[in-house]
Amino acid sequence: MATKQIEANPVRCRRSTRSRCHAEKRVKQCFDAIEKIPDQSVGAVAIDRIAACQHAFFRAAPRKDADVAALHRFRVKSKQLRYCLEVFTDHTPPGLSPAIFPLTKEIQTRLGNLNDHVISIGLLKQVKQKAKTKRKAKQIEKMLKKKKAQPQPTPPQAVAWWKENGIDKADGCLHTAFAHAQTKATPSL
Repeated sequence: MATKQIEANPVRCRRSTRSRCHAEKRVKQCFDAIEKIPDQSVGAVAIDRIAACQHAFFRAAPRKDADVAALHRFRVKSKQLRYCLEVFTDHTPPGLSPAIFPLTKEIQTRLGNLNDHVISIGLLKQVKQKAKTKRKAKQIEKMLKKKKAQPQPTPPQAVAWWKENGIDKADGCLHTAFAHAQTKATPSL
């Protein structure tokens, strides 16, 4: 049975649908991986893809001197791991998805809020510079001060949260699941 081609061109996607397009792109990559390796089972491909996403996730994990850009890259890798787990949920080791989904969602929420806060401050600064009247500039300055006053975690606080709550939990559940899955995914002849 032929699978329907999924068009996933994030450049052509509107901002509101970009996440869906990225997810579709990941699904297409997974289907392509399956088609290129016909002698492997879907389970073996799933383990390979999840392991690659897991590796990228831990490589992007924030260091103590991480800035907002580094935290954003980590958030993106967290999303990629989560999407990969969602695509292959039927082929993941038992207990992995329920253990890792809440953590990746928490990372996305925390770091997404931080990134949105920083981006919105930057946008308000740009709009203020382009204001045509002093009155508009003052209104935007007021909005900017209000936005800056909103409590948001700093990059060091986000890194501290990850070190205290995330890294051991993620490493433990992914390592245990993959040690178990690698033994079961050995192809039988």
